[in-house]
Amino acid sequence: MTDESLEIARFSGKGILITPKTLEKPLLKWEKLEIILYKDKIVFEFLDKKIEVGIEDIEDVGAELPKKVLEIAKSTLEDITYHSSIIIKSKEFGSVMVGFAPETSIYGKAPIDNFLRKLFYTLLNKKEVKLLYNVEENKNAEWKDGFLTFIKKRIKDGLVTKIEYRLVVEVLENEDSKIYDIFSNIKDVEIEEKDVNSEIEPVLKILQLKEGKDVISYLYTKDKKVRLFILRYMIIFLDYKYIGILKYFE
Repeated sequence: MTDESLEIARFSGKGILITPKTLEKPLLKWEKLEIILYKDKIVFEFLDKKIEVGIEDIEDVGAELPKKVLEIAKSTLEDITYHSSIIIKSKEFGSVMVGFAPETSIYGKAPIDNFLRKLFYTLLNKKEVKLLYNVEENKNAEWKDGFLTFIKKRIKDGLVTKIEYRLVVEVLENEDSKIYDIFSNIKDVEIEEKDVNSEIEPVLKILQLKEGKDVISYLYTKDKKVRLFILRYMIIFLDYKYIGILKYFE
């Protein structure tokens, strides 16, 4: 049983449960929803139902809502400008999408972003990856074992200094930890096939601009969902939705 003190984040607003069956209903509507994120599970509390699944049962985050659901929202919500979704695998309902949005537009995007930042942290932090960094300058480079992590960065906004968390790759080299910032100043993102441990595997090819030069790196994770979450994170929080393969995500 999960210790309630391990609650990581909570979203309160309006939500909608989307399945092939519910989409057929003429009275499909948005209703009050609480989403509670724990270290090991996520809970969706609607007015008349509660869905609880493990973190490993989250299949996607931020996928576009069906047009019908957005149209219904216009008649039942004050504003649907800001919304998001989580796709989960549930024993009771199968694979379902949960759409969610703030109850009022005065809150803007902040309630969604605040929740999703902690959700992505839970989904990505300490996940194992392999990295080939700056391959043009390191022709004989070999895959480095590392993991995804978030580092603090101070951002000055006028007189106020904000703390932001930046997704990076951390690699242990000669007993020293080295940080590779491969998610900033990105010019292109593609999926290519590369040799990883004598197997041909799909990897992310990331092209960055660093100090006026193009830097190409490759990132591999054997977990397909982690790769998807990385791409979603890049779209939602790094605003790379018009770059490379990210243009085709919905």
